[in-house]
Parts: sequence; structure tokens; C-alpha cells
Amino acid sequence: MKLYKKMRSYFIEESDLGKADWIFFCVIFVICGFLFWHRFDLPITIEHSNTMIDSFVSGTPWKFYGDVYQKAFNGGYSSVLPSITWDYKIAAYSFALYFALAVVNLPLYMMSKIVNLPLYVFVLWDKIIIMALTIYCGMLIKKCAEQLGIGKKKSKWVMYAFLTSPILLFGSTAFGQLDIVQVVFMCLGFLAFLKSDFKKFCLWFAIAIDLKLFAVVAFLVLVLLVEKRLFHIIKYLLAGCSLYIMEIVIFSFSNGKALSASLMKANYNFKGFVFEKGVNLFGEVTFSVAAMIVVFAFAYFIKIKNEEDLKRFSILMPLTAYIMLFNTIYWHPQWIIIVLPFAVLSMFYFDNFRINIICDIAYNFGFLAFLIVRNHAIDVSVLLSDALFHSISGKEIDLLNADWFADLLTTKLELPNSIYFTVFFIGGILIFVFKFLQNVIVDKNEDIESNRVMRGYVWFRACGILMLIIPFIFSYYNT
Repeated sequence: MKLYKKMRSYFIEESDLGKADWIFFCVIFVICGFLFWHRFDLPITIEHSNTMIDSFVSGTPWKFYGDVYQKAFNGGYSSVLPSITWDYKIAAYSFALYFALAVVNLPLYMMSKIVNLPLYVFVLWDKIIIMALTIYCGMLIKKCAEQLGIGKKKSKWVMYAFLTSPILLFGSTAFGQLDIVQVVFMCLGFLAFLKSDFKKFCLWFAIAIDLKLFAVVAFLVLVLLVEKRLFHIIKYLLAGCSLYIMEIVIFSFSNGKALSASLMKANYNFKGFVFEKGVNLFGEVTFSVAAMIVVFAFAYFIKIKNEEDLKRFSILMPLTAYIMLFNTIYWHPQWIIIVLPFAVLSMFYFDNFRINIICDIAYNFGFLAFLIVRNHAIDVSVLLSDALFHSISGKEIDLLNADWFADLLTTKLELPNSIYFTVFFIGGILIFVFKFLQNVIVDKNEDIESNRVMRGYVWFRACGILMLIIPFIFSYYNT
């Protein structure tokens, strides 16, 4: 009975973050960071960054996309997943992202000219950088929370909720994706916005938008909240998109960039995810585009009466925009992490923590379960079978041993595959619907019972990542 009371007190009653919380985080963070990777995306991006260094050494960085295209065509990247044809190995990302990765990998690049370095050494190094950026991003979100007036104690929990999100642990830490770089700059921009430092706001978002266009959604929503004059809206939009526009202009004369863009459209058609695919509404207009127009219009017509209104809607509107976007398009898992800063801030900023985190748990659980049972485009089985542990040890993983979990989630429970996307979809909708209904900041009601931060819910949410970890361990030891 005493043990039960102690456990209940620890997991249900509010308290500060302690050693056990950080040990729990470190364990799952290290497992996701060092036991998993995706065998294609990060390795080929690393190879492209090395090609960029070669382009700078030769004094022709503007030929980067052409150099990658030519090298891919000639089989220069054949060591990276040989089963993938050359036309999928062209440069797919922005020049800014490759430049950042090239700077990070420069020491290893120089060492590789002296001694032969296996590819997994580069991957491990970049995974460490991704993990460091993830923690830094959590610290930025904590600063945003403090700026919003959430309070120092709860702000630490905001950071912790971000770092232990299964969406983040899967889409960035385990998968080894670089989208966290964009999220870092977006958080820097959001922090500057909360401080009314609009020059830095534009600067940081300009970098984020150049890295990946998804950041323009939050940028435009935030601009529309504070600026209603058309000329000034255009001015801010041009400032925020300046680096992206500059890159387009610079490489508009690059034949290699044009050829790469053509192949990208044929093979992936990422823009089609937003503008061509999905649910058609009013003829040629997709539901995703219509949803964005509604959100932008709502942000524009909102009347901000005071500072509290601005804080409230600066969280709520970007959150709504991103959830509506990803609920209506085809997406890759790593894209979803851009939702998380606004999702975790809203969880602690608005009343009724218990309802807020239950909706967030549904969103995270539906996301990961859907990927597992549907074996989505990023290919969960590949993520498992080509874990870093396999690359270092050479031990093959028989993924047939992991099928039991996907089978458990569907056949054994007699549930259709679509149920998990439905949970993800509805969970996302409820996240922002409840915020609109509550529309009150936490600090006004610190004494309300439902606003207590309950450790048990946060840990339970984090344990969702075990849906990735447990099948891997089972598969490895039963191979």
C-alpha cells in the first residue's frame, strides 16, 4: 500500500524534473540515436556533401548540382544501396542544407583523404550532430515557453515533452533526418517574434525557409497575426523568402539543377504531395490548399487586442496550420517534427493538461502505429534491418521476426490498417480544437487540478517509441 502511494505520488502528483526523468530520456534517446538509421537518405546526403566540398576545392560551387548529377549517372554513388538506381541518387535538398552538412563533415572528409573511413563513421558523426541539435532545439523551446509566461518549472517540462516525443525520436533521432536543422532556425525565429525582434525573426525564418519550405507556413501565419497592411505583409514575405529566392535565381542557370529537378519531380514529386494529391475540393483546388487559405485568412482577420491574445494565437495558429496541412497531404515522417514545437507549447500553455496530453498521445501513437502497420514510404523494415548495429557488427537481421508486432496491431486485434491513421488524424484535430475551446492561458489558473503536470502521462507518451525498439530487439536476438 505504501509503495502504491509512493508510485502514485511520483507519477500523478506534480513535481520537478528529476534524475529518473533524465535517465529515462537518455536511455531511449541513445538507443534511437545509435542503434538505428535509414540506409539510404542520410548516407547519400553525406556523399553529396562530400561532393560539395570537392566543388568548393575545385573553385566551382555553382556546379554542385551538375557535379552530383554527373557522378550519380556515372555510378559514383553505387556503394550507397546498390539496388537503388542512379536517378534516385541526385541532389534533392537545398544548397544551404548541403553547405551546412559539408561544414560539419569537413574534418572527417579531410581524415578520409589520409585513412579509409567506413561510411558508418560519417553516419555516427552526423547522428551525434543531429542529437546535439535536438537537445539545443529543446532548450530553445524552453526559452519560448518562459517568454510566453508558462513559468520556469513548467518550461522544463515543455522541453522534456519535446525531447521525448515519439514523433521526434522516430522521425529525426532514429531515422537520422536533417529536418531538425530547419526546426532549430524556426524556433530561433519564433523566439525573436515573441521578443518583438522582427529583424531577427525574418533572418532566422529566412534560413529555415531556405532549408525547407514548410517553415513558410508558420512565418506567414505569424506575420498575418501582427501585420494587416498589404504592402508590409509583402515586405515581410520577401524578407523571409529572400534566401530561398536568391538560391533559385543563382541556380536558375544551372543545367544540373534543372535536370535534377526534373528527375525529382518524376521520381518523388514532393510538390505534388501538396498541390496535386489529396482530396480535391472545388475542382482543381486540393483540400490542403483550401485549408491553408482558410487558416491564413483567419490569421489575417483576427484582431489582436493585447499581449495575451498575441501569445495565445502565436501558438495556436501555426499549430492549426501544420496539423491541417499534414492531415490533408501525403507526408514523410520526418516532416511532422515541425509541428512539435507548437504542439508541446500548447500542451502546457492552455488549460487542462490531462486532456491536452491525451490528445497528443493519440497523435503520436497513431503516427507510429500507422507507419508500422502500413510500412510507409520511409520503410520501417529498412530502418530496422539496416540499423547501425548491423553495419558495425555485420550481423543480418531477419525482419520476419518483427512482423509479429504489425500483425498484433491488425490481425490479432482484428483492426483495419486505416484505424491508426484515423487515430493520428482525429488526435491532430482535437489538439487544436480543444485549444480553441479553452482559449485561456495556464498562468491564469495555476490552482486548477487539471493543470498539474503529471509525470505518468509524459512517460506513457514517451513509451510509444517502444513500438520501434521492441521489434528490433526481438528480431536481433531471434535471428
